[in-house]
Amino acid sequence: MAITSYCKKCGQDVPRGEVCPYCGGKLPKSSARVVWCMEHSPVRDWMCWNTVLRIMAPAMGAVLAMILLLEGLAGGWIAVEALLSQGLLWTWGTLCLSALAILWMVLLGQGDDLLDCVVDHKGVHITTYLLDPTPLRLVLRLRSPALAGQAVAGAAGNVLPVQTRDIAWKDISRVQLWPEKTTVLLYAPNWWMRLAVPCSAFQYEDVLEFMRDKVGRRKDLLLPEDVKAPPKPRKPRPAAKPAEPPAAEAPCAPLNEQETDAMRALLEEMREASFAPDGSVQDQREDVTNI
Repeated sequence: MAITSYCKKCGQDVPRGEVCPYCGGKLPKSSARVVWCMEHSPVRDWMCWNTVLRIMAPAMGAVLAMILLLEGLAGGWIAVEALLSQGLLWTWGTLCLSALAILWMVLLGQGDDLLDCVVDHKGVHITTYLLDPTPLRLVLRLRSPALAGQAVAGAAGNVLPVQTRDIAWKDISRVQLWPEKTTVLLYAPNWWMRLAVPCSAFQYEDVLEFMRDKVGRRKDLLLPEDVKAPPKPRKPRPAAKPAEPPAAEAPCAPLNEQETDAMRALLEEMREASFAPDGSVQDQREDVTNI
């Protein structure tokens, strides 16, 4: 099933759109989600092994290093060599193999389950439903055996919700893809895997598309290239308004007859003043200096 919208009025997933095709109710953008369910076997899932080994392996290594360190401080390098020659590493290897065998039996005894996965506007949610719950399976999953009586009959048999794991989009620090297993790994913080999201071949691309819309443009996340979203196109800037031409000067009003006669008289006086008494023309520069 591709990306759908959840109609609260109908209580079911409907094709994505603005209006529910069954009841006519409005479907907000936040109603979009990806939903799928798949069978799961813990003993065949590497992530179930990884959940335990990433704690157990460093702890056992730290204990071995502490034993060798204390022995070296007490008796020196000779004491460390004697301890190693007496078969410490063989004993430690046997303990590690025994721990792996016990882990295998625990995962096998947990039984198969169903994973109900939802990716919505809030984050990622995975609910685990135990198939045919028994007191032993519940104990191996660290649940009370009394919960076996609360199982509900379904299409796949008796099922019981035993675990719900969630992670919000804002809490994710890193995203890693495992395309060979169609699995998305979510980290929070970026060095600790918080949630593994197993997808079927049909929902894998839909989950990646949904994640591109939610976290694909965040700069504070470590994202693979398949999850990064292209930047949003920038809005075109409005064109600058052309500069308005300077206002033209208002034309001068024409002179009337009185002003014309006064101007002619002034020009006549200036012409007469430019001639000397003896009839010779005076130098205009000297007149200006004398003034």
